[in-house]
Amino acid sequence: MNDPPVNRPVHEEENYYEGYISTSFDDTNTRSRYLVQLQGAFLVFYPETSRRQYVERINLAQDTRIGLVQGENLELKLSIGTRTWTFEVDTQEQAMLWEATILTVTQNRIPQHLNLLPGQIVMLEEILQARQRIENDLHRIEAFPEYYFDVARDEAEKMLMESGEIGCYLLRPTSDGENICLSVKQPKSSSVQHFKIMHKGRDSWFTQSRSDVNNQKRLQDIVDTHLKKYSSEILPYTHVRYATVYGTTYENERMVPPLPPRGAM
Repeated sequence: MNDPPVNRPVHEEENYYEGYISTSFDDTNTRSRYLVQLQGAFLVFYPETSRRQYVERINLAQDTRIGLVQGENLELKLSIGTRTWTFEVDTQEQAMLWEATILTVTQNRIPQHLNLLPGQIVMLEEILQARQRIENDLHRIEAFPEYYFDVARDEAEKMLMESGEIGCYLLRPTSDGENICLSVKQPKSSSVQHFKIMHKGRDSWFTQSRSDVNNQKRLQDIVDTHLKKYSSEILPYTHVRYATVYGTTYENERMVPPLPPRGAM
Protein backbone atom coordinates (compact mmCIF):
# COMPACT_ATOMS: atom_id res chain seq x y z
CA MET A 1 0.00 0.00 0.00
CA ASN A 2 1.42 3.35 -1.03
CA ASP A 3 1.82 6.21 1.43
CA PRO A 4 -0.53 9.18 0.97
CA PRO A 5 1.06 12.03 -1.00
CA VAL A 6 2.21 14.22 1.89
CA ASN A 7 5.70 15.08 0.62
CA ARG A 8 4.71 18.57 -0.38
CA PRO A 9 4.75 22.08 1.04
CA VAL A 10 2.10 22.48 3.71
CA HIS A 11 0.31 25.79 4.11
CA GLU A 12 -0.59 25.59 7.78
CA GLU A 13 0.91 28.27 9.97
CA GLU A 14 4.65 27.65 10.44
CA ASN A 15 4.36 24.17 8.92
CA TYR A 16 6.67 24.44 5.95
CA TYR A 17 7.14 20.88 4.77
CA GLU A 18 6.24 17.33 5.73
CA GLY A 19 6.99 13.77 4.66
CA TYR A 20 7.87 10.28 5.83
CA ILE A 21 11.24 9.51 7.43
CA SER A 22 12.63 6.33 8.97
CA THR A 23 14.99 6.72 11.92
CA SER A 24 15.79 5.51 15.42
CA PHE A 25 15.77 7.50 18.66
CA ASP A 26 17.15 4.79 20.97
CA ASP A 27 20.26 2.63 21.30
CA THR A 28 18.77 -0.37 19.50
CA ASN A 29 19.22 1.26 16.08
CA THR A 30 15.88 -0.27 15.07
CA ARG A 31 14.33 2.26 12.73
CA SER A 32 10.67 3.21 12.79
CA ARG A 33 8.78 5.17 10.17
CA TYR A 34 7.47 8.61 11.17
CA LEU A 35 5.42 11.36 9.67
CA VAL A 36 7.69 14.38 10.09
CA GLN A 37 6.76 18.05 9.89
CA LEU A 38 9.05 21.06 9.71
CA GLN A 39 7.16 23.37 12.05
CA GLY A 40 8.98 26.67 12.13
CA ALA A 41 12.46 25.85 13.41
CA PHE A 42 11.46 22.43 14.77
CA LEU A 43 11.46 18.96 13.23
CA VAL A 44 8.48 17.17 14.79
CA PHE A 45 8.17 13.38 14.53
CA TYR A 46 4.74 11.74 14.77
CA PRO A 47 3.83 8.04 14.67
CA GLU A 48 3.15 6.99 11.10
CA THR A 49 -0.60 6.68 11.65
CA SER A 50 -1.35 9.49 14.14
CA ARG A 51 -0.63 13.17 14.79
CA ARG A 52 -2.11 13.34 18.27
CA GLN A 53 1.20 13.17 20.14
CA TYR A 54 4.68 13.62 18.76
CA VAL A 55 7.48 11.17 19.57
CA GLU A 56 10.45 13.51 19.14
CA ARG A 57 10.95 17.23 18.59
CA ILE A 58 14.30 18.55 17.37
CA ASN A 59 15.14 22.23 17.72
CA LEU A 60 17.07 23.32 14.64
CA ALA A 61 19.79 25.79 15.58
CA GLN A 62 21.82 28.10 13.36
CA ASP A 63 24.74 25.65 13.39
CA THR A 64 22.58 22.88 11.89
CA ARG A 65 24.35 20.79 9.25
CA ILE A 66 22.59 18.38 6.93
CA GLY A 67 23.63 16.42 3.86
CA LEU A 68 23.18 13.21 1.92
CA VAL A 69 25.10 10.17 3.15
CA GLN A 70 26.70 7.96 0.52
CA GLY A 71 25.51 4.36 0.84
CA GLU A 72 23.00 1.76 -0.24
CA ASN A 73 20.03 3.63 1.22
CA LEU A 74 18.97 7.24 0.72
CA GLU A 75 20.02 8.73 4.05
CA LEU A 76 20.42 12.23 5.42
CA LYS A 77 22.77 13.07 8.25
CA LEU A 78 21.59 15.88 10.52
CA SER A 79 24.08 17.38 12.99
CA ILE A 80 23.43 20.07 15.61
CA GLY A 81 26.40 20.76 17.85
CA THR A 82 27.63 17.37 19.07
CA ARG A 83 24.35 15.53 18.36
CA THR A 84 23.77 13.57 15.15
CA TRP A 85 20.77 11.83 13.60
CA THR A 86 20.49 9.70 10.46
CA PHE A 87 17.24 9.80 8.49
CA GLU A 88 16.25 7.42 5.70
CA VAL A 89 13.95 8.80 2.98
CA ASP A 90 12.27 7.22 -0.04
CA THR A 91 13.43 9.31 -2.99
CA GLN A 92 16.26 11.58 -4.07
CA GLU A 93 13.81 14.45 -4.42
CA GLN A 94 12.63 14.06 -0.83
CA ALA A 95 16.23 14.07 0.39
CA MET A 96 16.98 17.26 -1.51
CA LEU A 97 13.83 19.02 -0.33
CA TRP A 98 14.44 18.12 3.31
CA GLU A 99 17.97 19.46 3.01
CA ALA A 100 16.77 22.60 1.19
CA THR A 101 13.94 23.46 3.58
CA ILE A 102 15.97 22.84 6.74
CA LEU A 103 18.89 24.94 5.49
CA THR A 104 16.54 27.69 4.33
CA VAL A 105 14.99 27.90 7.81
CA THR A 106 18.25 27.71 9.76
CA GLN A 107 20.39 29.91 7.48
CA ASN A 108 17.62 32.30 6.44
CA ARG A 109 18.56 31.94 2.77
CA ILE A 110 18.06 29.49 -0.08
CA PRO A 111 20.99 27.07 -0.45
CA GLN A 112 22.81 27.52 -3.74
CA HIS A 113 24.57 24.15 -3.94
CA LEU A 114 21.41 22.16 -4.69
CA ASN A 115 19.92 21.67 -8.16
CA LEU A 116 16.52 23.08 -7.33
CA LEU A 117 13.70 23.40 -9.85
CA PRO A 118 11.94 26.78 -10.30
CA GLY A 119 8.87 25.58 -8.42
CA GLN A 120 10.99 24.38 -5.52
CA ILE A 121 12.75 27.73 -5.36
CA VAL A 122 9.36 29.46 -5.21
CA MET A 123 8.39 27.19 -2.32
CA LEU A 124 11.56 28.16 -0.42
CA GLU A 125 10.99 31.85 -1.16
CA GLU A 126 7.52 31.52 0.37
CA ILE A 127 9.08 29.98 3.48
CA LEU A 128 11.47 32.92 3.79
CA GLN A 129 8.61 35.39 3.35
CA ALA A 130 6.54 33.61 6.01
CA ARG A 131 9.45 33.67 8.46
CA GLN A 132 10.07 37.35 7.74
CA ARG A 133 6.43 38.13 8.51
CA ILE A 134 6.73 36.30 11.83
CA GLU A 135 9.93 38.18 12.66
CA ASN A 136 8.30 41.51 11.79
CA ASP A 137 5.30 40.70 13.96
CA LEU A 138 7.54 39.77 16.89
CA HIS A 139 9.51 42.99 16.45
CA ARG A 140 6.33 45.04 16.44
CA ILE A 141 5.04 43.30 19.57
CA GLU A 142 8.34 43.85 21.38
CA ALA A 143 8.42 47.48 20.22
CA PHE A 144 4.95 48.23 21.61
CA PRO A 145 4.38 49.01 25.29
CA GLU A 146 2.43 46.73 27.62
CA TYR A 147 -0.75 48.72 27.10
CA TYR A 148 -0.99 47.65 23.45
CA PHE A 149 -3.78 45.13 22.76
CA ASP A 150 -4.85 43.50 19.53
CA VAL A 151 -8.53 44.43 19.84
CA ALA A 152 -11.08 46.26 17.69
CA ARG A 153 -12.52 49.71 18.48
CA ASP A 154 -15.68 48.37 20.16
CA GLU A 155 -13.72 45.99 22.38
CA ALA A 156 -11.27 48.75 23.33
CA GLU A 157 -14.14 51.03 24.37
CA LYS A 158 -15.67 48.24 26.45
CA MET A 159 -12.36 47.53 28.19
CA LEU A 160 -11.82 51.19 29.05
CA MET A 161 -15.39 51.88 30.17
CA GLU A 162 -15.37 48.85 32.48
CA SER A 163 -12.15 49.97 34.15
CA GLY A 164 -13.98 52.18 36.69
CA GLU A 165 -13.89 55.93 37.33
CA ILE A 166 -10.14 56.23 36.68
CA GLY A 167 -9.13 57.78 33.40
CA CYS A 168 -7.14 55.33 31.31
CA TYR A 169 -5.88 54.61 27.82
CA LEU A 170 -4.59 51.86 25.58
CA LEU A 171 -3.12 51.35 22.13
CA ARG A 172 -4.74 49.12 19.52
CA PRO A 173 -4.46 48.46 15.78
CA THR A 174 -6.54 50.56 13.40
CA SER A 175 -9.33 48.81 11.50
CA ASP A 176 -7.15 48.44 8.41
CA GLY A 177 -4.26 47.00 10.46
CA GLU A 178 -1.79 49.44 8.91
CA ASN A 179 -1.39 51.82 11.85
CA ILE A 180 -2.32 52.05 15.52
CA CYS A 181 -4.81 54.05 17.53
CA LEU A 182 -4.64 55.66 20.98
CA SER A 183 -7.97 55.13 22.75
CA VAL A 184 -8.51 57.32 25.82
CA LYS A 185 -11.23 57.31 28.47
CA GLN A 186 -11.26 60.65 30.24
CA PRO A 187 -11.77 60.76 34.00
CA LYS A 188 -15.48 60.65 34.94
CA SER A 189 -16.45 60.55 31.29
CA SER A 190 -18.92 58.29 29.53
CA SER A 191 -17.08 58.38 26.21
CA VAL A 192 -13.80 57.22 24.70
CA GLN A 193 -11.73 59.32 22.32
CA HIS A 194 -9.60 57.78 19.58
CA PHE A 195 -6.45 59.20 17.99
CA LYS A 196 -4.82 57.66 14.95
CA ILE A 197 -1.03 57.26 15.07
CA MET A 198 0.70 56.49 11.80
CA HIS A 199 3.88 54.55 11.18
CA LYS A 200 6.77 56.23 9.38
CA GLY A 201 9.69 53.85 9.07
CA ARG A 202 11.16 51.71 11.82
CA ASP A 203 10.41 53.06 15.29
CA SER A 204 9.17 56.36 13.81
CA TRP A 205 5.60 57.55 14.32
CA PHE A 206 3.56 60.67 13.63
CA THR A 207 0.05 62.11 13.96
CA GLN A 208 -1.55 64.83 11.93
CA SER A 209 -4.73 66.87 12.39
CA ARG A 210 -5.96 70.36 11.63
CA SER A 211 -5.00 71.72 15.03
CA ASP A 212 -1.92 69.69 15.75
CA VAL A 213 1.00 68.15 13.89
CA ASN A 214 3.40 65.84 15.70
CA ASN A 215 6.34 64.19 14.01
CA GLN A 216 8.24 62.48 16.78
CA LYS A 217 10.31 59.34 16.53
CA ARG A 218 9.27 57.59 19.72
CA LEU A 219 5.78 56.19 20.07
CA GLN A 220 5.73 57.08 23.77
CA ASP A 221 6.43 60.74 22.89
CA ILE A 222 3.31 60.79 20.73
CA VAL A 223 1.23 59.27 23.52
CA ASP A 224 2.60 61.68 26.15
CA THR A 225 1.82 64.67 23.93
CA HIS A 226 -1.82 63.63 23.67
CA LEU A 227 -2.19 62.92 27.37
CA LYS A 228 -0.95 66.41 28.30
CA LYS A 229 -4.27 67.75 26.99
CA TYR A 230 -6.10 66.28 29.99
CA SER A 231 -6.09 67.99 33.37
CA SER A 232 -6.28 64.78 35.41
CA GLU A 233 -3.82 61.94 35.55
CA ILE A 234 -4.63 59.17 33.09
CA LEU A 235 -3.10 55.74 33.54
CA PRO A 236 -2.32 53.06 30.95
CA TYR A 237 -4.89 50.27 30.96
CA THR A 238 -2.42 47.68 32.25
CA HIS A 239 -2.01 49.69 35.45
CA VAL A 240 -5.75 49.86 36.08
CA ARG A 241 -6.33 46.49 37.68
CA TYR A 242 -8.54 47.59 40.59
CA ALA A 243 -11.20 50.27 40.83
CA THR A 244 -11.73 51.31 44.43
CA VAL A 245 -15.23 51.77 45.83
CA TYR A 246 -14.89 53.69 49.10
CA GLY A 247 -15.66 51.63 52.19
CA THR A 248 -13.97 49.69 54.96
CA THR A 249 -13.34 46.15 53.71
CA TYR A 250 -11.22 44.49 51.05
CA GLU A 251 -14.42 43.50 49.27
CA ASN A 252 -14.77 47.11 48.22
CA GLU A 253 -12.03 46.59 45.64
CA ARG A 254 -13.57 45.00 42.57
CA MET A 255 -11.32 43.48 39.97
CA VAL A 256 -11.45 44.63 36.39
CA PRO A 257 -12.24 41.76 33.94
CA PRO A 258 -9.14 39.82 32.82
CA LEU A 259 -7.06 41.45 30.13
CA PRO A 260 -7.45 40.03 26.63
CA PRO A 261 -4.37 38.42 25.09
CA ARG A 262 -1.84 40.73 23.52
CA GLY A 263 -0.98 40.00 19.92
CA ALA A 264 0.48 41.26 16.62
CA MET A 265 -1.34 43.76 14.51
